Amino acid sequence: MRVEWLANTLLASLTSLVLGLAVVGVLLAVLGYDPIEAYELLFRGAIENISIAVDRMALYVLTGLAFAIPALAGLFNIGGEGMAYLGALAALVVGYLVPNPLAVLLAGGLVGALLGVFVALLKLYRGVHEVVSTVMLNWILYYLARHIVVVYLKDPRYPDVSKPLPPQARLPPVEGVHTGLLIAVISAIAAYVVVYHTRIGLYMRATGFDVDAARYQAVNVKLASLASMALGGFFGGLAGAVLIACELYKLDVALSSLYGVGFNGIGVALLAWNHPLGTIATAALVSSLFAGGYNLQLHLDLDVHVVTGIVGVIVFSLGLPSIYTLVQRRLVLRKVGQT
Repeated sequence: MRVEWLANTLLASLTSLVLGLAVVGVLLAVLGYDPIEAYELLFRGAIENISIAVDRMALYVLTGLAFAIPALAGLFNIGGEGMAYLGALAALVVGYLVPNPLAVLLAGGLVGALLGVFVALLKLYRGVHEVVSTVMLNWILYYLARHIVVVYLKDPRYPDVSKPLPPQARLPPVEGVHTGLLIAVISAIAAYVVVYHTRIGLYMRATGFDVDAARYQAVNVKLASLASMALGGFFGGLAGAVLIACELYKLDVALSSLYGVGFNGIGVALLAWNHPLGTIATAALVSSLFAGGYNLQLHLDLDVHVVTGIVGVIVFSLGLPSIYTLVQRRLVLRKVGQT
């Protein structure tokens, strides 16, 4: 049964990939480009720009977890973007005050967790759907973070960026190993242990599968929702802190280094069927595609938005089987609840 499910999943993913590449090929042909040449540049660039892929992969694993864990509890956290903004901002501020790498990472994770709890409380006690609240908070936090960087954290020598993180608060590569990626992989393993080998993880999954059945079995649904959003928020905020502590050590005033990481994390989670360990592999795939996109910009002179759209079509097509399964399950549970 397990082998059959795996074979069907691989077949569905392969079919979706072919569909996505076909759509991209048609779009490129309409724009006057050779699709075969573009595919070659895309996949060659994914290998050649490995350092860019590794940097992005660390962030995508964490924002993927920010979506996947609440999704397993039946919540759709679209706020990974805002959590990353807030986490990066907190990491910078704490890094200035307490120049310690652990403090920087914890600050980013904790503010993300608090934001996740806030979103869960809005839903549980005020009936505000998490999709609505997180989308609104993404924009609020984006402009709030930009304002704070421009007004309070700006580097007087370089007005387009914040003051750099103190050297003693940084986590540079160790023996050539990207520390941010190491943190992301450890986070995915820890998330797997919590979700699949603890009581609260069982509560989360039971709530996500059927909330009414979970209540009937005396599962604390509110606790499961709060815990899933807190844990997802922690990883979302940690993504921003990793960018600051392990990669850039500063923020630009437009937050361009973080823009889109939360939404790409949703794609990573869906491709992994919301499995914490699966986000490692799917983040590697998505980050490699974006790294390959730089070749399209360089050799075909494609606009960055066109390249983003091309990669987005491929990622979306790969996520179609997961999206279909989630929607189908929701419809079945709704129909059962009405009978």
